[in-house]
Amino acid sequence: MIFIVSLLGLIWRWKRLGFDCRNNAIIIMTAAIIFAFISSEDGFSRHFRYVLPVLPLLFVWSSYIAMSPNQVFQILAFFFCGLSIISSLLVFLHSLSYFNYVSGTPLKWPKYLLDSNIDWGQDLLYLKKWQKEHPYSKPLFVRYFGTVDPQWIGLEYKNFEYKSLNGNKILDIKSGWYAISVNDLYEYKHWEYEIPLHHYFLSFDPVATAGYSIYIYYITPSEASRVRREMGLPEMEEIAQE
Repeated sequence: MIFIVSLLGLIWRWKRLGFDCRNNAIIIMTAAIIFAFISSEDGFSRHFRYVLPVLPLLFVWSSYIAMSPNQVFQILAFFFCGLSIISSLLVFLHSLSYFNYVSGTPLKWPKYLLDSNIDWGQDLLYLKKWQKEHPYSKPLFVRYFGTVDPQWIGLEYKNFEYKSLNGNKILDIKSGWYAISVNDLYEYKHWEYEIPLHHYFLSFDPVATAGYSIYIYYITPSEASRVRREMGLPEMEEIAQE
């Protein structure tokens, strides 16, 4: 929002005062070229950190608004700067998953941005904390996106269970507690060869989250039966009779 206010201030200043925009154009064009080049190489939605070198240029460009003769733009600039600081502090310790108030909460953005933008397996300890606070959540089935073995931190869990149906690997979902990283939830292909297996959880609402990168679900027997029916698996009642 600071950048938007600065852009509006730049247009207003140009129209009212007729000043030379060349210096501003150099900064903006440099930032745009860096952004376009990096995005074309790796894709905007994968690793936003690669375009962080653009931000100092935008900060320099937007800082001139504090010297604007128009007090409205000054007030707006300081207001949005303060709002940005507050929103950042409110998600402190989860800064990797941070999105500002204008764009929405971190729980909204996995639909659009994944991988290092929100989930690098950083919330495993928060999942352990949640489990300790909810001792009845057993067994806990975990699908974790990370390189650390959850057993190393003492997490009591079971791996997701899968079955083969008509030669295809599918999720053998049952009633109970599940924790899944958002990268796996939204079927992010980190290595480009992963098979979509977990999108059924998107039809449920999580009961909790560990940080912003691990969603926790409780699947009831009726919900599990509905999903299993859609997948062509025996329903929960049939399993209980076996």
